[in-house]
Amino acid sequence: MKFFLLIVAALIVENTIKAQPGTLDNTFNDSGKVLNYGFGIVRATAIQSDGKILIAGETTLTDDTMDAFAIARYLPDGKIDESFGEKGILKSPWPDPPGEDFISLSGIYNLVLLKSGKILAGGYGGGLKLGYPSPILAQYLPDGSPDLSFGKNGLVGVNFSVGHGVTARGMGVMEDGRIVQAGSDQSQNTTVLRYMPDGSLDNTFGVNGISNVYLSGVDNINCLVLQPDGKIIVGGSYFTDRNSSANFLIARFKTDGTLDSSFGYNGKRIIDYNNSTDVLYSLALQPDGKILASGRVAPAGITTSSMCVVRFNPNGFYDSSFGNNGIALANFDAYNSGSNDVALQQDGKITACGFARPLPEDDARQMFSVAQFNKDGNLNTAFGDGGKTLTDFGYYQYAASLSLQTDGKIVVAGNMLIPEGGPQPYYNLALARYNNGSTPIAKKIQKILKWWRNRNNSITLNWQNTELNGRDHYVVQRATAYNTIQTTGTWVNIGRVVSSTTGTNSKTQSFTDNNPLPGTNYYRVQQVNPSGNIETTNVVAVTINEASAISVSPNPVQGMLYIKGLDASASYSLQVSNRQGNIVAKATVKQTSSYKLNVENLPEGVYYLELVSGINTTDLKFVKEQ
Repeated sequence: MKFFLLIVAALIVENTIKAQPGTLDNTFNDSGKVLNYGFGIVRATAIQSDGKILIAGETTLTDDTMDAFAIARYLPDGKIDESFGEKGILKSPWPDPPGEDFISLSGIYNLVLLKSGKILAGGYGGGLKLGYPSPILAQYLPDGSPDLSFGKNGLVGVNFSVGHGVTARGMGVMEDGRIVQAGSDQSQNTTVLRYMPDGSLDNTFGVNGISNVYLSGVDNINCLVLQPDGKIIVGGSYFTDRNSSANFLIARFKTDGTLDSSFGYNGKRIIDYNNSTDVLYSLALQPDGKILASGRVAPAGITTSSMCVVRFNPNGFYDSSFGNNGIALANFDAYNSGSNDVALQQDGKITACGFARPLPEDDARQMFSVAQFNKDGNLNTAFGDGGKTLTDFGYYQYAASLSLQTDGKIVVAGNMLIPEGGPQPYYNLALARYNNGSTPIAKKIQKILKWWRNRNNSITLNWQNTELNGRDHYVVQRATAYNTIQTTGTWVNIGRVVSSTTGTNSKTQSFTDNNPLPGTNYYRVQQVNPSGNIETTNVVAVTINEASAISVSPNPVQGMLYIKGLDASASYSLQVSNRQGNIVAKATVKQTSSYKLNVENLPEGVYYLELVSGINTTDLKFVKEQ
């Protein structure tokens, strides 16, 4: 019996160690680690809704004359997904035909999964002989095939004149589907581009879709993050000249492409931390509007650098409540360390990944590094070893990107470099998954499924989530003005709904606005989890007591109801409800200014006709007589 109990106790201890936050997840490829020899340079990660992992960067094609976009897909267990691309890897060269002494270069810096499941990659392309890069977008269907509805055969490139090319290292997608890229041109000016969802440049932004700004000195933009109001925050490094040390650089652009003078000093902040070399590589946005940035700092006169996470207030100035006057450091007792990516967890903790060289006399053993901070900027000592963890794949390594799974586990990808003449290719994909103690990520709230105007002119909204863990409450918001192009409005909280159940079963939530305002009311719902993170639904519009160009006749009606004043270029979803709210008729109306609806078989009484086109809803009442 004693022997049996000892075995059980040992197993309990072993399982506890395996699940400790910051340790490798041994359910992932049996070791927590994956190596893919010869993949190329890794720069970005994303996790699909089915748990599959995308890793992107660039690779050299077999003839060594062209570099290409490269995306690999892995199954949730760490095995390569051979149904994707060619045996799990997709390679897309930029189609610029090589000429004499010409080498075409292209690579991915960013990866975004769209709501449709499509894959959007952003990066650069160009010819080595021509000497200038172009921002490039590529869009793929979920199976990895090109999305032919995007750009030209799934690709978009923006050409600049020789000497003015732009390397776009940051990318984001707005709620309305518009795409933003940011980087630096060859004169080291800051360049921001905005595209329509189809890949064409958005001419309402900057000059013909491009904003090019001289911030002062030499700028090197590495990242961007988008605010819910459409403003664009970019980050990187600033140099007085090409021979000076780097300083933190962060700037904000308005929705028209001009600098936002309400941010920092005339739209930007340039910060020298303790007379050190300072670089930002990644940005993230908190629900309260505060800005997280990660990178590295290297004080003058000291040969070591440290991983850093900086938190700014929404106005661009340090948040002094975080870390040491706004800056938190993770020192790996190493010769050199820094962060290449940062993510905000569901529970408010902050996870960063990058590199650390633990043996100064052995530069070739640089390792993956991951650090986790609490909300206040102190290291989370429950994670790894005092808030930090190192992973060794062999040779020279660095972590380039991290993503969080819905169960809270941390996926980190980067490179393991083998010196020339070694047993394998130089650039090799390195992938690791770590256990984490965070609350599972709540899946995004679904769209508002249904809304209707009741007979007393109140408006009822219904929405649903597929999974309820991690939710605290919902906030219902209303606006009387909404810009569908800029996706902005002045939103007022009109209701709070507490989640009515817990667990993983879906549940429909409901709210009734008993006092809608005259005219058009716009509605959206925000899901708030216990840590304050917010997800927002689509916007719907309902018109109350406003004369409409659409009319019905005769009214009262006995047989055929004529609907007039429709927009012949629009499509409408039509439904008729009785006074009990039951739907008694449905139809789709397309490309006509009038429509006939046979109501002869309806019982006599009062009915409500609803016409929905886009986010706009028109409600009309009619009376049926026998």
